[in-house]
Amino acid sequence: MPRTRNPLTTHVRAIRRALTVIDRSLEKLVAAAQSTKRASAVAQPKRKLKLTAKRRAELKLQGQYMGYVRPLKPRQKAQVKAVREKKGMKAAIKAAKRLASQ
Repeated sequence: MPRTRNPLTTHVRAIRRALTVIDRSLEKLVAAAQSTKRASAVAQPKRKLKLTAKRRAELKLQGQYMGYVRPLKPRQKAQVKAVREKKGMKAAIKAAKRLASQ
């Protein structure tokens, strides 16, 4: 006599198979993510920034200039830029300080 299948058992088996497939896929995904994470850490060493003393001094002046010029009004900024073109960065910083204190 042939066995009749219970529809509930059939559905449970189908769900169990689907969950097994999902579990395997997640394991593969985790393994792939970990391998790319390790590979990217090894493949891209951090770049060492090489600054000369002259360039560091230029950047310091630029930072001072921008710090004083940023809060100025547009007309004052134009005056400071004109000073920078004619006399240089240090004179422009002095002009920006003077305009900011007015």
